[in-house]
Formats: sequence, structure tokens, C-alpha cells
Amino acid sequence: MTDATAPQPMDAPAPDPDHADTTDTATDAMPSAREGKAEVDPHGLGAAIAKLSTESQDEGFAAFAVLSAFLADGERVDVLVQGRFQGESAAMAATNQRVLIANARQWRADVVEFVFGPTLQVQGWQDDQTAALVVQDDHFTATFDQILDRTTAQQLAAVVRARAESLAP
Repeated sequence: MTDATAPQPMDAPAPDPDHADTTDTATDAMPSAREGKAEVDPHGLGAAIAKLSTESQDEGFAAFAVLSAFLADGERVDVLVQGRFQGESAAMAATNQRVLIANARQWRADVVEFVFGPTLQVQGWQDDQTAALVVQDDHFTATFDQILDRTTAQQLAAVVRARAESLAP
């Protein structure tokens, strides 16, 4: 039983002959943003983020996005930490090509790179809660602190030292 006062569904309006769609829906497929989709995680950044604590993953969300924009084709993230750089939430990655640091400063992120070489050095400190790393070469020194994942910070420092030493004369 239907209620005569309830609104009834309306029929679709007839197409306007002056603005008729002439596409053949049987042969013309709607374009898709998924066509030509690239590899989901070509740099291994997602896998590196997954190794961090939940707190670091949440805190570093914006910094990871900034860092990802500066990864080159063929570059692979081997070790990643989240902390603070120049007073802002940041990410530091040791990749197969360099050390890359990016923070999430609003409107103008700070991004620094260190190419592996014999003058590249890293020093680390830790207490019972956090760690800090200082990376330097002949041109620049970067202090990266408030790293919650202390073991991962140690791994990153070890990777950087090994790669720098392998390039020493």
C-alpha cells in the first residue's frame, strides 16, 4: 500500500536535442586515474616507515611526504628515522645514494642532502627516551634530534658510516 501524499520518484528528464551527448558508451570508456599507475612504493619508503613505532609514523606523516618528493628515480630507502630538524617534525633517510633530511615546516620545508663520501661523518647520542644524530661533511652540519626509535637511529648511523668508509681512499 502506498501513501498518496508521499513524494513519488521522478522520471529522468528527456535529453535536450541541442546538447545531446554523441559519445558511444559502448566503445568510449570513461578515462580512469588508475591507467598508467606507477609502482606503489618504488623507493621502499612505505616499508621503512612500517618499521617505525606508531608514534613516529603518526608524527612524521607530513615529513615523509616531503621526503618522498625529493627521492630520485632508482633511489631506495634503506633506513629511516623520524625526529626533529630545525625545530620541526622531520624524517632522515639513508638511501642507496645519499642521506636525505626533510622537515615539515609549513609553506617552506627544509631539505638537506649529504652525498656519501670520505668526508661524511655521523655522530649519535641517546638517553633512556630519545636519540640524536649529527651528520656533517665539509660544507654543512645537520642536527637531528628527538628520535624515539633509538635502535633504528643506531642502524642509520651504522649504514652511513659503512658507506662513507667504503668510499675513503
